[in-house]
Amino acid sequence: MILVTGGSRRATLTIVRSLGRKGLKISVGDHTKLSTASLSKYSTNKFLYPNPQKMPIAFFNNILSIIRSKKYDVIIPVHDFEILPIIKNKNIIEKYSSLPFVDFDTFMKTLSKWETLKIANSVGVKIPRTYRPLDKEDLRKIKKDMKYPVVVKPISQTLWDPEKGAKTRYVTTKNYINNDKDLEKFFSKIKNVKDYLIQEYVEGQGAGTSFLFNKGKMRAYFSYIRLREYPITGGPSTLRMSIKNDEMVDAGKRLLEKLNWHGVAMVEFKLTKKGPVLMEINGRFWGSLALAYHAGVDFPYLLYKLAVDGDVNMVREYKTGVLCRWLIPGDILNFYFRLKTERKDNSYVFKEFFRFRGTYYDYIDLDDPLPVIGALITSGRYFVDYLKGKRTISGEYR
Repeated sequence: MILVTGGSRRATLTIVRSLGRKGLKISVGDHTKLSTASLSKYSTNKFLYPNPQKMPIAFFNNILSIIRSKKYDVIIPVHDFEILPIIKNKNIIEKYSSLPFVDFDTFMKTLSKWETLKIANSVGVKIPRTYRPLDKEDLRKIKKDMKYPVVVKPISQTLWDPEKGAKTRYVTTKNYINNDKDLEKFFSKIKNVKDYLIQEYVEGQGAGTSFLFNKGKMRAYFSYIRLREYPITGGPSTLRMSIKNDEMVDAGKRLLEKLNWHGVAMVEFKLTKKGPVLMEINGRFWGSLALAYHAGVDFPYLLYKLAVDGDVNMVREYKTGVLCRWLIPGDILNFYFRLKTERKDNSYVFKEFFRFRGTYYDYIDLDDPLPVIGALITSGRYFVDYLKGKRTISGEYR
């Protein structure tokens, strides 16, 4: 039996389908009823737990109680809010179940963009020119050396307290700024200036390479490019395509080797004329996981085999040109906002959106249809929270 958390997440559904199709039994947890993955026909069992973002201690105690009462071969937490309290207590969890993740301190380095950039710089991976103002006086000095446009980002989007839980820092994930006046206006609203980075704007196509590592040694990789995303100014991919890119593989490999990585990770880049430039590391399963699965790199099953057998054979081959789409609600929102912003001649927007043939989907699968209902319910919850001011339109907590 395998325990998987984050039943409302797209990645969780791919994990459940992957492992279920191998004949494995999966218990799916979430803090909401009728979560997407729990409606899959491959979900053997479902359970509710306290919201890990708000009640991390209660969440951890609930998970611990479950794995103490019943034998689970592997536990796979999917989102940061679930991963943090679990790997903080990795030594306790591993008395009862295999947990194929890095230690807490290493994982925290990937949550900090500043730490990630320092590590990348140390191993020769290209990064954007980046400034970290310590205070508003320091900000004034930095402005003299900057060239616009710039992007202002929180050093870490997820703020986590072991007792109070996690908070998503979301002024917006990325703030595009074109002049001194707008930069001063942005930072006038910020109490802790040193919690933010200022980066040069990198022109290029969004892309990423996903990995499986076994104690610092690469065991699988997979690369893709983003064709559409939401928010349209930069966010999760709503349509993406599998590619081969040795430069991204090499850069991501060097980064994760330096961290002595264990488990899965996705390294995000911008592809420029001068090569890939690092954006961030996601030290967990990523939202676009379904693309890798359909292209032939079965990361969930590889991670399971790594956890139970101790190692897996190297996986290098997969299909290129495979398309996968996050239709509900991601690509629908992309379609809506592109129509609003590209008013003059948007016939091509319609043509692109209604091109369905030859594409896989994160949720839609005729073999396993019910999760679409869960996706619609989850989207509805997000929209209600947005109307109440609890979330941004992209679905993140304020």
